[in-house]
Amino acid sequence: MTKFCKTVQSCEKGLACCMETWKSDVVGIYLTVDIATGNYSLIKGTGMERTVEVYKKHSNQAELVPFHNRIIHPSYLKRFRELVDFECAKNDSAENEYRGTFEYPIIYPGDDEFEWHEINVFVDTEEDGTRIANILERDITEAHNAQVKNEKELRAAADKNRILSELTKMLYSYNLTLNLRTGKYSMIIGTGMTKFMEIFRSTDDYETAYNRKLAYLAPENVSQFAALASLDTLRARTNSNGFIGNLEYGAFTDYGEEWHEINVFISTDEDGEPVANILGRDITDAHKRHEKRENLQKAAMARDQLLSGITKMLYSYNFCLSGREH
Repeated sequence: MTKFCKTVQSCEKGLACCMETWKSDVVGIYLTVDIATGNYSLIKGTGMERTVEVYKKHSNQAELVPFHNRIIHPSYLKRFRELVDFECAKNDSAENEYRGTFEYPIIYPGDDEFEWHEINVFVDTEEDGTRIANILERDITEAHNAQVKNEKELRAAADKNRILSELTKMLYSYNLTLNLRTGKYSMIIGTGMTKFMEIFRSTDDYETAYNRKLAYLAPENVSQFAALASLDTLRARTNSNGFIGNLEYGAFTDYGEEWHEINVFISTDEDGEPVANILGRDITDAHKRHEKRENLQKAAMARDQLLSGITKMLYSYNFCLSGREH
């Protein structure tokens, strides 16, 4: 909604008051059209010089139709014509209102790029009974392009977040984003760590979830976990930027013994708020495989040591027998 539209809606003195206020600070073109005859008067503001040049050569709205047909993109002509067609208003004295606003692309002969213009149309009756239409046109190319750019950036950010979310769900059990000022968090949830996901879903207060989680950690890992992931520790690292550490720890839940891993990062969000990102995943299977490999390696080393000992013993025994024979 334009500044003028908002002014009209909020002004208690009505449309006439708003129009007088707007005339004093015109951006673009201001037309007052006599609905009965189609004749118009023009007040030129800033911008739209080439359109103003054409409007000055004419005095009747019907004479502007070929110009509009030539510069306005065909897909937008229908709505533009609806706004500036006042045939119905001639016979409908009750229409005294804001008709609407419309943004449309135009291209002047010889140009390679479109400009974007905006039109606002109001129908009113003057004190002497004359039916008029007030038309405001202005160039909004810069604002439109900025909006398009912003929308593209938002879509790109949304796509990036979607990809990140999908990757997080594939690789991690959760990605927790903690506002270090408020102590509140949001999450992207993947798979695994069922018990801890129940805890995280039950609240959005990090301190509450943290304390509930501690009850399930292996006692020997509690102090390490606190040194990396407690709220006080994270707040003390607010000035850090990037990865600050990871930890593998044991946990005992209703589902048995588990092994988890967390990776912790500190940064600021788009509002400048300090945040911590904690990525957690269940590494129970990987830990068991690693533990199994270690046990196999230990068994192999023990076997090698045993065989080495037996070999040495047999060698010593044979050496003794050989000595007796001599």
